[in-house]
Parts: sequence; C-alpha cells; structure tokens
Amino acid sequence: GINAEYMGTGVFLACNPKMSDATLMEFDEQGPLIRFAVAKYLFWALPAAPAAKPAEVKAEPKKEEKPKKADDDDDDLKMSLDDDDDDEDAAALLAKKKKEQEAAKAAVKKDKKPPIGKSTVVLDIKPEDSDTDLNGLLNTIRSITMEGLLWGAGEKVPLVYGIFKLRVVAVVVDDLVSIDALQEAIEGLEGVQSTDIHAFNKI
Repeated sequence: GINAEYMGTGVFLACNPKMSDATLMEFDEQGPLIRFAVAKYLFWALPAAPAAKPAEVKAEPKKEEKPKKADDDDDDLKMSLDDDDDDEDAAALLAKKKKEQEAAKAAVKKDKKPPIGKSTVVLDIKPEDSDTDLNGLLNTIRSITMEGLLWGAGEKVPLVYGIFKLRVVAVVVDDLVSIDALQEAIEGLEGVQSTDIHAFNKI
C-alpha cells in the first residue's frame, strides 16, 4: 500500500494549490516533518468511517386477530340458548315420565283389591231323634242364604245305636260370614238338636 506520509503530503498540496515556489521548496526540505504533521492532521480531522450497522432482525408480523363479528356472538348465544332449551326439555320430559309412572302405580294400587280371606268349615249336625228325615233336613239347611256363604257336599254319618247325623261342608268369606251366626241359623231349624265344628281351614 501507499505510505501514509506521502499520501498526507499529496492531500495537503491538493488543498493548497496557490503555494509559492519558495514555500514549496521549504516544504520539500522539511518534507518528512511536514508530511508527518499533515498525516496527523488528516487522521484527526477527517471523520472516521461509520461503523457497520448490525443486521436488522425483522420480527415476524403479528397475525391480526379478526374482530369477532356480532353474528358470531349471536350464533354462540343461540347455540347456548338451544343447549339450555334441550336441557329444559329433557328435564321436563323426565319429570312428566316420572309423574306418569307414579300415577300408574297409584292407579294399580287403588284398583288392586286386598285378597279376600276365605275358609272351609265342616259342620256336624245332630238330629232330634232317629225318625228325623235327614235328606229333608239337608235340603232345609242348604236353603239358608248369607252373603259370602257357599254350601258344599253333605252326607249322613253314623252316630250311635243306628242313629245318623249330617256332615255338611260350607265355604265362607271370613269378613262376611260369622260361623257362630251360621250355627245359630241351623240350630233354629226344626229337627236339629245341635251343631259342632268338625273341621275349619283357611283357604
């Protein structure tokens, strides 16, 4: 490269073109000193080269969020309301179904009658004497009617010394027929001495 002293001298002469010959000669004699001074002058006088700027890092542009449209808000609200309506409809349907089931159970319970208690009673009927017509007496006994009374089979059963008694079966509804009342009704008939309960069973 070119020596800084010579370079500085050239620049100095270029900046002072009207120098006299005497001055130039004096400049030439004192060249090294003057060149040093000019070079020093140029070093301090000239502006320094600008520093290299760091490379700019471009930030990625932010994605602009699109403003939410009023229609979107309306749609969200509508969907929310629809969901609420669905929940309310489901709850109402469940409550209605439950109410119907309870009503059906109540109706069945109301219509369902408690079981009717019935019993079978076997009565032994003793005649007043051996001449009593037992067949006729049996027909008379069966003529007795009561609500909840149903007559069954009847037969003659040996008692003592050739005397027979009647054994009659009857089915009675417990809540409607009193066995005591039935016995009193039979004992009130002509030709009957007494009655006894031979057997009694719940149906």
